[in-house]
Amino acid sequence: MLEPQIYQLTVGSAFHGLSGEEQLYAHYMAKAAWSGTRVILRQVSPEANDIYDLIMALYHKCDGNWDTLATEAQVDPTEVGKFLSYAATFLSNIGNHFGSGDQKIWPELSSESLGKLASLSKSTNAIFNRINEAMFAEAPSSLDFPGRFTQTAYYLGNECLASREDLNAVSNVMEDNAILPENTRLRRPDTLENPSYEILQASEAVQHASNDTQKLMLEKIHRSFLTGDLRDYKEFVEPYRDPLGVRAEFEGIVGIADTAETSGLHKLASTANSLAYRLPWVEGHGELKGPFEKEMFEPPDFSSVQSLHMVDPNEQDTFKKHRFYSYYIWVVLHQILGHGTGRFLSETSRNSFNFDPQNPPLNPLTGKPIQSWYHPGQTWSGVFEDLSTTVDECRAGLVGAYLIDEPQILELFGYTRQSDVTADDGSYYSMYLQLGVDGLRGLENYDPTTKNWGQAHSRAHYAMLRHLLRDSDGLYTIQCDPETKRLTVKIRRSEVLQKGKPSLGRMLLHLHIYRCTADKDSCRKLYEDLSHVDEEALAWRDIIISKKDPPLVFCHANTYVEDEEVKMKEYEPTACGVIQSWFEREIDLKSI
Repeated sequence: MLEPQIYQLTVGSAFHGLSGEEQLYAHYMAKAAWSGTRVILRQVSPEANDIYDLIMALYHKCDGNWDTLATEAQVDPTEVGKFLSYAATFLSNIGNHFGSGDQKIWPELSSESLGKLASLSKSTNAIFNRINEAMFAEAPSSLDFPGRFTQTAYYLGNECLASREDLNAVSNVMEDNAILPENTRLRRPDTLENPSYEILQASEAVQHASNDTQKLMLEKIHRSFLTGDLRDYKEFVEPYRDPLGVRAEFEGIVGIADTAETSGLHKLASTANSLAYRLPWVEGHGELKGPFEKEMFEPPDFSSVQSLHMVDPNEQDTFKKHRFYSYYIWVVLHQILGHGTGRFLSETSRNSFNFDPQNPPLNPLTGKPIQSWYHPGQTWSGVFEDLSTTVDECRAGLVGAYLIDEPQILELFGYTRQSDVTADDGSYYSMYLQLGVDGLRGLENYDPTTKNWGQAHSRAHYAMLRHLLRDSDGLYTIQCDPETKRLTVKIRRSEVLQKGKPSLGRMLLHLHIYRCTADKDSCRKLYEDLSHVDEEALAWRDIIISKKDPPLVFCHANTYVEDEEVKMKEYEPTACGVIQSWFEREIDLKSI
């Protein structure tokens, strides 16, 4: 593992701009979010909770004075430094697998050295003995269906995922009883007679609120944990780590709104309804949007928050000049219009449809009436399973890329023909370069041994690049020099909108219609072909891996209440600072 790059998430100025009541709300919400750490650790791997306990117990043993610990255990300080890097990386990812890519994080220090550190107390020695083998083992090396090199903590018990027929039966029972899968895990008890499955569901109590809106949200969160229906308080969850793509990871995010940026985003959201008419499945329907889009776009309630070399050398200046601006617009469009548009054609309840089943809409891909839709109790993630997250991210990314040249959008962000950074001199062109760069970088998270993708966005970016290489009539060229280990993305700048945008639109239309009509088989055929990694791409991957950036680690602040006033404490952006910040959060320190 490379030495991590550690950054402090500085949020002090934004936090101190809040009122006292708002600070209290942020404090209690943050504590609730951090309290989910144990849930995430349990979802990552069987050993993750014990590794966390070992790190916390060793910090407690030396009170953060790691040199003293090294001396007492007679361990080389260099080895202790390797442990600190591992611990900081583990904590920042909340588990011993990277949050992006799901590859395992291995310690650089030896098992012998860690054993000496742990031997200084009975409790740490006991923890070390439990996890030593799993912590240092070469396999499982990533998260996916259980296999020689992979594991999952979403499905418990031997052979839990062995029978597709059994899993389908469980899904049918859940659909029949209106149990949505996102907030569940599945366990198969180890019984020889009458094998069965148990559906495990979470629960949580309302913590704190400072006004009626916040109270209502917390009540809805509470209800969602009791019912499993996350739609009670949010629409979008992230089942990226579930091999089946239906069960979601615990997430707790507390942010402070950036007032100026949020105002600009609300202006975009207010015009999103008219922008939807520019999308490929809407054009040509006149004043109506057609069967595959909601007639009225409902803008999400959102904020811009503070949370706590592969380009042609001739184009690097343009890329660097506009990369931030274009990438920001792309991400905004991805989130607001990408994830906010589309309509699922469904039988919402028995014999009740949101379209006319006697006169079904025509599929624009075939010119014939649609032949599939969602049945009662079915969800997008439940039907498309492992494809759902990556296809959803790909579709949303395509929406953002497809719309990024729209003058109405660029003007909202201050880019006109008269501005310093104009709409014509590269603001969207650099985004097309970014599509190439991100497509190549996505190969970092492809495992050639298991032939699995460890990250939904990475697979999506690669699929977009593959489509553009095939479908945009020579717009893109990838130059590969294995000897000098250089990869170069080249684009014919004058043809970006002429060839690039129509090509993106074709891919977008296919994914959108498959998604709207629950056409999983057609979607799988297309998407697996586009995301197939051939020998040429493996050569690209070798170069990318050889130039892989060090892992990123983020050091978060803590808040605490003193004399009814919320105080904030920030930490040095070092491995020691990261570990100290986690210890002082006091998250269920049962090992101490």
